[in-house]
Amino acid sequence: KDLVAFHQKGVGDPRDIISKIRPVLETHLRTLYSDDFDDGVTLGTIIGKIREIGNTHQSFRIIDRLESLNLYTRRYHHGEGPHDNTEPINDTELQTNVRQTIAIIGGDVT
Repeated sequence: KDLVAFHQKGVGDPRDIISKIRPVLETHLRTLYSDDFDDGVTLGTIIGKIREIGNTHQSFRIIDRLESLNLYTRRYHHGEGPHDNTEPINDTELQTNVRQTIAIIGGDVT
């Protein structure tokens, strides 16, 4: 809901929006492929498992997008950015990543 509101209306705190991308993707993939991913498994682990399974996994076709979203959110999520709490957030980059996330989970990005 918050990602859609940000995408459609630009409402919401950008740092809060970034922090919601990972859990949305993790929950979606764990729910969709419950046989492949245990509860609580993180996005990085999910990506690793998809790569391990290879092109027979249904999400393999979006693995590059998942990896890109993982790298983007990690800058803020894991403190990997030089100033993760104060680093300026590029609105265009955030909108692109929010749109990608919504598209992956089957939402309308128009």
